[in-house]
Amino acid sequence: MPSARQRADFAELTAANELDVLAMNATFRREYRAPLLRLFTSWRSLLSEPAHAFARGLLSMTVDERRAFLRGLRKGQVFTGRVSSIQNFGVFVDLGGVDGMINVAEISWHHVEALTDFVQVGDQVSVEVLDIDLDRDRIALSRKALLPDPYPELARTLAGRVVTGPVTRVVPFGVFVHVADGFDGLLRNDCLDGRTPREGDELSVEVVEVDLVRRRIVLGPA
Repeated sequence: MPSARQRADFAELTAANELDVLAMNATFRREYRAPLLRLFTSWRSLLSEPAHAFARGLLSMTVDERRAFLRGLRKGQVFTGRVSSIQNFGVFVDLGGVDGMINVAEISWHHVEALTDFVQVGDQVSVEVLDIDLDRDRIALSRKALLPDPYPELARTLAGRVVTGPVTRVVPFGVFVHVADGFDGLLRNDCLDGRTPREGDELSVEVVEVDLVRRRIVLGPA
């Protein structure tokens, strides 16, 4: 098993060799920029700061190349990229020198409490292009679009059933109750009969409807 020092030396030597070729060969750079950028990004912890900075500078797209990349994109295209950063509002994915963003709502069909429950920096993810904004230089992506839609199955198995689960959120118009793995339904105030449940309280509810259009689960009193 190579030591940490040996792995770092190997990464540094490999980067030096590959970047030397890229610096001298524009054709090679155009063809292999994306996979090498992903490789050196995944090796970030092994590379020295000068080597990593040089790699990013050499492999990053020019403004014209980025614009050409964006103009060549089409809605519905599928990419495999690497998670480059995670923010409160979404996840950035490196598509090979250009980052696109997955909004929180497009991460999963399930309720998202923390994005890190679904992806981590460095993960390889498949995404679909939802929109390309050339004016703002942005790419909107979806991970959810490539995952099976669970709502038809929820409608088949849950609708009309009485289930018991904890209150997960209290909102001005009602409470959300956990009814299936990763899914909450809404019980409105007018169905609470004056009760004021708090988060964590167990409630028995009837699944009145699984709305396939709005992607909502409507609850009623059991």
